[in-house]
Amino acid sequence: MSQPLRVSADAVRRLAVVKQALVGAPPKAGLPSLRKVARKLSCIQIDPISHVARTENLVMFSRLGPGFRKELLAKATYERKELFHYFAHAASLVLTEDYPIHNFEMRTWPRQKRSDRVERFMKDNAAMRRQILRRLRTEGPLRSRDFEIGTSNPWTSSGWTQGQTVGRMLDVLWIKGIITIVGKQGMDRVWGLADEWFPDWTPREKWP
Repeated sequence: MSQPLRVSADAVRRLAVVKQALVGAPPKAGLPSLRKVARKLSCIQIDPISHVARTENLVMFSRLGPGFRKELLAKATYERKELFHYFAHAASLVLTEDYPIHNFEMRTWPRQKRSDRVERFMKDNAAMRRQILRRLRTEGPLRSRDFEIGTSNPWTSSGWTQGQTVGRMLDVLWIKGIITIVGKQGMDRVWGLADEWFPDWTPREKWP
């Protein structure tokens, strides 16, 4: 019987730092190096709080150094579409080339204890869902505040989403891969139809 591999705590710490792209001199800031960092991290979490700067920009600045500009990340996301917004454990930027990984979540969410509540919400507000998708199809990308829609089953929550029925519908459609974030206007997310936004080279195979 082979002996189990023993790895020192120091080696584990070094591995974690290396895999987070926090070792060595920062590369020249540009799309190739940003793409390399994004591939190494796979998921760049987003947080709207920005006492210094937004989280995704701090992550890239700490890897690419003072040459990094937030416009570079916006270009990779909204112009080149090499990254896209998705709820990958939390609101994040993920690689478009990793689409099949996230498509599994889109196809199978919601699961377990959330399933009944979300499915009931979607069924009771089917008219809202159709109106949102119809407007995005005919008018193009819109912000959440651009939708003023009545509802037969308002979203209830003990948390910060209480009463945000339209916002919750947008989030559900986002997680299910039907719509996606196609831009930003200040702090506002701009929503569009996923099948119109993703580039033709997006890998579409479905993984089990």
